[in-house]
Amino acid sequence: MRGLPREPAIVLRAQPDHVADECIFVLEGELGVDFADRSLTVTTGMFVLLPHGIPHALCAVSVPPPRLLQISSPGGWERYLEDLLEAGPSVLTDGALDPVKINPIAARYDIRYEESASAAVAASDRAGA
Repeated sequence: MRGLPREPAIVLRAQPDHVADECIFVLEGELGVDFADRSLTVTTGMFVLLPHGIPHALCAVSVPPPRLLQISSPGGWERYLEDLLEAGPSVLTDGALDPVKINPIAARYDIRYEESASAAVAASDRAGA
């Protein structure tokens, strides 16, 4: 089965035009969640709601990366992930997801990721914390 790399931890900062509410339950490990005004670490057994229209960024805090259960409403997120997995390594730069490369796929699902270097800086900041 093909999959995207699990390490190093990457941060993808979503723009607020995303149409789905996301509900994430952490099965194992720790997930970093950054909003404009605060940062959270969601640990095993915790649940976080990411309302549509609210920009956020996610990253793995634990090693190994967290295992998650995600529910999005309305549906469609699963088709985006299928397309992303189908794209395989073409969406990577130096082994990490590249927002510039995934945005054309994401756009079909009304998702857009910040393409600035700040996402990479946020990942390195969290890894050093």
